[in-house]
Amino acid sequence: MSKSKYSVEVSDKITYLRERLVEVKKTDEDVRLVKELFPDMHIWLDKDVNCAFQAKSMNEVKNILKIFAKNGVMLDHFNESESSPIWYLKGKNVFICLTPVWSDEKTEGATCRLVQVGETTVTYPKYKLVCDE
Repeated sequence: MSKSKYSVEVSDKITYLRERLVEVKKTDEDVRLVKELFPDMHIWLDKDVNCAFQAKSMNEVKNILKIFAKNGVMLDHFNESESSPIWYLKGKNVFICLTPVWSDEKTEGATCRLVQVGETTVTYPKYKLVCDE
């Protein structure tokens, strides 16, 4: 058995990071597409391309989905949530995940806000997204 020049923990971390590097490289084509279509959209990477954008209404989300569809990126599935829904689009190589960041009520022109509707426990309040369109 050959002895590694690194400890088991460091060797494991190096292996993990090499695997992550391969995953991140797969996102490049999809990142370039998002940046071309929406240069101001905030992007962060894991195994998918995650995109966050300011939204005042569902119409903005629909318009973004239409632009992606015109460019061959179609909706795969939707994670329904009252406070932070996520749309998963099938990109060229990975999923492109769209997450609207709803403008708060005090922002001029905002049409959506979170309203507390109850609690499951004291530390886990429930919220509902309320939109005035």
